[in-house]
Amino acid sequence: KDWKSAIAHFETAVGVGKKAIEEFKALGKDEDVIEVVHQTLWFLAVKAESLLEPARFQALKEEVAHSEVDLREASERAGTEYALCLWNEASGDIAFDLEADYEKALAHYRKASTLGEKLGDSMLLARIDGSIAILQRFRALGEEYAQNRREILEEAIRLAERAARTLEVSHYTTLLLDAHSTLAACYTDLSTLTEIETKKKRNLLKKAVE
Repeated sequence: KDWKSAIAHFETAVGVGKKAIEEFKALGKDEDVIEVVHQTLWFLAVKAESLLEPARFQALKEEVAHSEVDLREASERAGTEYALCLWNEASGDIAFDLEADYEKALAHYRKASTLGEKLGDSMLLARIDGSIAILQRFRALGEEYAQNRREILEEAIRLAERAARTLEVSHYTTLLLDAHSTLAACYTDLSTLTEIETKKKRNLLKKAVE
């Protein structure tokens, strides 16, 4: 029942988003188009992965690609750092979750992070920090050499901690839980995949459960 309800909410949100996009495009309101397409792409490229069957999720690629073009074009017309930040964030989400292209995703997230820092928007930056942290954990798992894994995981921890500090103030529960979950996973990975000394392994695992 809960799963069916979640699917229904997802489909409603996407449907409302699509309708709003068309209306704002007809009115020539690029700023509104950017906001709504960005949010709709999050549902299609991120939320959908946890709700839909793999085949149905992958079937969204064409629709997502079309929406990404809408977002890019509207962002380029607007030309603001905020608009370009949202486009890069969404493109990172698509590359990460839908395309599984981690290097492409990282490049987009890095650009979004740089723009977020210029804007001084702490919540936006915390959201991007969290995305990079999760991505870096996945990248680390694919690294052949322990030292490379360590460096990537340590960056993921720094970013997840920074995101958590901001999110604890704002009480944004969902993203805060994601940040803490990422921290625990990264400390566990550091212990099991990179560390040799027993005492250091134990200390890292202790941090993972704190």
